[in-house]
Amino acid sequence: MSNVRHILGAVVIHESNLASLKGTTLDISAKATPCRYRLVDCAQFTQHQTLRIYELPEFPQIHYSAVSYVWRGLPVDPVDAAGREGVTFEVKGAGDADPTNIDVLHHVCTAALLLQADYLWFDKLCLLQTSDEDKAWQISRMHLIYQSAHVCFVLPGGIGRLASLEEETTWIHRAWTLQEVMLPKRTMVLYSWKLGSGFWEPSGLPPCEVIEVVPQKSAVSSVLGILHGSISGLNPGHFVRGQAPGENYPIIFRNVDPCAPAVKRSAQSQLIALIAVMELEEPEARAQALWRSALTRTSARPVDMVFSIMGLFGVVLDTSGFHQDDRLGATIALAQAILRRGSTASWLGVSFYLAPCRQLSSFPEFPETSLEGRAYVRTENGLAEVGDLMNEFYEAGWWLSGVPTGTMDDTGYLFFSAKAFPIYPTDEQQEAFEGGVDNMSVTPRIVALGGAIWELGLREQSGAARYIVLLGMQHPFSLQGMPRWHAGWSIRAMIVEEHAPGRYHRTSCCMLGDIYKPLVETWATRLFALGGPFPRHGS
Repeated sequence: MSNVRHILGAVVIHESNLASLKGTTLDISAKATPCRYRLVDCAQFTQHQTLRIYELPEFPQIHYSAVSYVWRGLPVDPVDAAGREGVTFEVKGAGDADPTNIDVLHHVCTAALLLQADYLWFDKLCLLQTSDEDKAWQISRMHLIYQSAHVCFVLPGGIGRLASLEEETTWIHRAWTLQEVMLPKRTMVLYSWKLGSGFWEPSGLPPCEVIEVVPQKSAVSSVLGILHGSISGLNPGHFVRGQAPGENYPIIFRNVDPCAPAVKRSAQSQLIALIAVMELEEPEARAQALWRSALTRTSARPVDMVFSIMGLFGVVLDTSGFHQDDRLGATIALAQAILRRGSTASWLGVSFYLAPCRQLSSFPEFPETSLEGRAYVRTENGLAEVGDLMNEFYEAGWWLSGVPTGTMDDTGYLFFSAKAFPIYPTDEQQEAFEGGVDNMSVTPRIVALGGAIWELGLREQSGAARYIVLLGMQHPFSLQGMPRWHAGWSIRAMIVEEHAPGRYHRTSCCMLGDIYKPLVETWATRLFALGGPFPRHGS
């Protein structure tokens, strides 16, 4: 079935001429029914300059497109805002978002029709922004909506205007965009473009096609192609209206070549993690990349950091059961559901450098949430971007095999079994851990990542019990066009400390040379309850 009008119970809940929308606030609540699906008619929009919104009682089994964008995007040039391309309208209940640009919607609807999708799902128009009931219902079905989309168009610069490949945006920093780009059958980035259709040639990768949408104004390309090009570069391409100049590094998602090394590390971490999520087929590697990509993002509501990824793990939580600030509670519920499915505690393989969460120490510290901007965590030196702290010696191109499974209780303690050995701290401390040098020969002394020196074995004195616990073996991602390294120090472990009888929290991590494998095999398998050390409410 290709036409909404043939669906039993489908009704038009809004129809207006586009010219009449200029400067107005659209409110569809008078005719809309909560907890229904809605779609925009693309042909009516582009050919008849009419905004027509259908409401459906059942999920639509037709070709429709979806949109992934940021709530607050790139600023609009005052000159453009004053002309035809600056005509906008507001949506009641979405006043904290950018106004909706009619010209941008025209580009989206044109692209949808070009790729055989007659309808558009656009959250600002297809959710009742004034109804908490409808929004909760829609959020619980967001996974289905994006997974069933014929194509998803990414608008990195937002709904106010189209971004060019030469403009950096915040799209990759937002929580919901991860699900939106992973689930659809096809994901394309829609951007400002004048050279027409053609091909880029990423270094060592298949060509990246450019499909013109509106002549001399816009085009679409695969998201994965542009992501790869952001790291490896796009060689000069040939297009209908000429050849693009020289080697090009698109920065529309992130700029990997800024002056500050910390910013470059963060950019590489985010780009590689997202490429891995989209490209990898190994389930465990993909799950760890998913956590890594999710932790470098932020959202206005803390709980959305969980709701935005739960479907990617095959989990559906009751979104009405959590306060908007209860990220910890929702995280525990998600982890419990993942473990009940028989999956590993894949979040243990996210990062060895991020500090552990104080209430949920099997997880890294969660970034601060915000309506716009990047994901930051507080450190002793102030705010730092999560992506910069995610990895040190390598980019984000690795995963762990052998990560344990287990269960989690309602207070957030992860119960699991793993090989472990007693360890105690010494008074010695070096400036930093040196990869490829430290822990490359078997001795009783272990250098942790912070430079602290520990000694294997029991110490005859009172105090908290501490163990070095095997996490798994590190492997490179198998990604197109990226090197696969083996440095000879692939054993990954964490140091845990007992803070209550039978209760442990993570304090540090270790990287051991492969030469330690025979010794690690002799360690006893122990049961741990990892969480805390602080309670969920209060510190």
